[in-house]
Amino acid sequence: MGRWRLLAAWLVPFGCYVGTGEEHLDSGPARADGESGGPQASVGDETQGPATASGATIAETTEAGDGASTEDEGGSDAPCASMPPGHVGLQRLTTTQLRYTLEDLLGIPVTLPGTYPRDDRTGGYTSVPEAQLVSQALVEQHLEWTIRVAGEAVAAASPTLMVCDLGEDACVEEILERLAFRAFRRPLLEEEREHLLGLHASAEGEASDKLEFAIAAVLNAPQFLFRERQTHDPTEPSLLTSHDLATRLSYFVWDTMPDDALFAAAATNELEDPAGLEQQVRRMLADPRSERLAHAMASQWLGLGALWDQGPSAAAFPELDDELKAAMFEETKLFLQRALHEERPLAELLTATESFVNAHLAELYGIPGSFTEEFVLTDLTMATGGPRPGLLGQLAPMTMTSSGETTSIIRRGKWVSTALLCVEIPPPPPVLDTELPEDLPEDATPREIVEIHRANPACTTCHSHLDPPGVLLEVYDPIGRVRTRYPAPLDRPIDTSTVLVDGTEVANVAEFAAIVGADERLVECVADRVFPLAVGRMLGRTDDDLLATIAQGSDPAEVTLTDVLVNIVRSDGFRCAEGEETP
Repeated sequence: MGRWRLLAAWLVPFGCYVGTGEEHLDSGPARADGESGGPQASVGDETQGPATASGATIAETTEAGDGASTEDEGGSDAPCASMPPGHVGLQRLTTTQLRYTLEDLLGIPVTLPGTYPRDDRTGGYTSVPEAQLVSQALVEQHLEWTIRVAGEAVAAASPTLMVCDLGEDACVEEILERLAFRAFRRPLLEEEREHLLGLHASAEGEASDKLEFAIAAVLNAPQFLFRERQTHDPTEPSLLTSHDLATRLSYFVWDTMPDDALFAAAATNELEDPAGLEQQVRRMLADPRSERLAHAMASQWLGLGALWDQGPSAAAFPELDDELKAAMFEETKLFLQRALHEERPLAELLTATESFVNAHLAELYGIPGSFTEEFVLTDLTMATGGPRPGLLGQLAPMTMTSSGETTSIIRRGKWVSTALLCVEIPPPPPVLDTELPEDLPEDATPREIVEIHRANPACTTCHSHLDPPGVLLEVYDPIGRVRTRYPAPLDRPIDTSTVLVDGTEVANVAEFAAIVGADERLVECVADRVFPLAVGRMLGRTDDDLLATIAQGSDPAEVTLTDVLVNIVRSDGFRCAEGEETP
């Protein structure tokens, strides 16, 4: 039997069926809505095991950390009673989360092979279960790859993994129990422990070969690949257990498994108190690893992950290579990271006149001075054409919302309306005459063309939202440079003055940015768009009360991005989950 087939056979008791062509989790009966429940474990079972970072044994962690709920049973003020948490399907680690988790778990650098299936997106998000389908190709490639990673980890003998000398009695047991506890992000069940040690004992080869084999099994177990969710009451919405709260928090802020401090807080039930969660999220946001959250917000909330898949053509803009796109993305990521670390008001996401620039971007912005590859906080009032206000002046959003050889008024307007103000733009009617009039002048500008569409009664409602922001942003060319005229063959001046849907007259982007930065909808929209990164589901019409609780204030000049994140973590929407028996 081939090595990977032997390993696959050993994985069956862990809940996986591999090699039949129909890989799936043994997840029990399907829910009424068709979603399968995840592998659930009774984390209250006491088992003996190695000490955690806090000094408690796994058995002590189990007893203290996940033993009893803090909610007042039957009380109207009990957690999860007033706002249903909503259904979240079984979440698989994304490729980003997988890489960071393996590095923290094994103590070695990890690179995913180029052939590893990339993450899909649903609604722009990789963090929602609907985007995390498991294919046979994924299962097979993950199995083969993690066998190699396990071998590299044993060979490297990182102190993160090799916590004792293999020649010592009970060392293997200590290594594997600690590894599985951290990999599963909760205390081991006794049957899991026995199975893992039995796997090691039955493997062939030298001590290092046997250990490598057992490690590979852990890295292919569903308890590692999927994020379990256990609540205190399986029959109704209730608080997540402390270890599942730690997991949800760590993958939200750091895209990786909990660290020692978070495991210790889970062991003492600190995370079941909203104040305890807030203390931890503030600690984690101050850590350099929170740049991963800034990256996720730029990629998924703002949609800039699409920068490599859409936008201007390379033929029309040969300078727009992957290096330049990466620099554009990095600017916005660093901009968001600064907003987090310095707790800046949400309004400044639109009105700030400083951003992060390197030599590549300085040339596009037209900023004088000497720049290198390093990004530095730069005053954008020195840019060509004057101030570049916040997100509306940055290169990545303007480039991502262009198309082919031209800008797109509709794409840019939709991005502003949906990403920043959460205006719902319905799809166009299935039968809609979009033909332009035959007498349209050859030198008609994009603005004049969309005005013709807006004159159609069937198009007016949507285009009254979409067109004005897009018209204002016509001042930027397809890769974000300021311009005052359309290029040949049009060669006509660009008029960006417009009237917003509420009748407000606006002359330029700076005026519009100030209006959006003061709009009360901005706070709720940021909360709405960041929530899927934290919990794994998008908010809907039934979540108005939850959204209002998270926003807790409507003035973007007074609410910070950090405030929104803390309120998400403190909310019942984050702390609670459906019981596995909830219909």
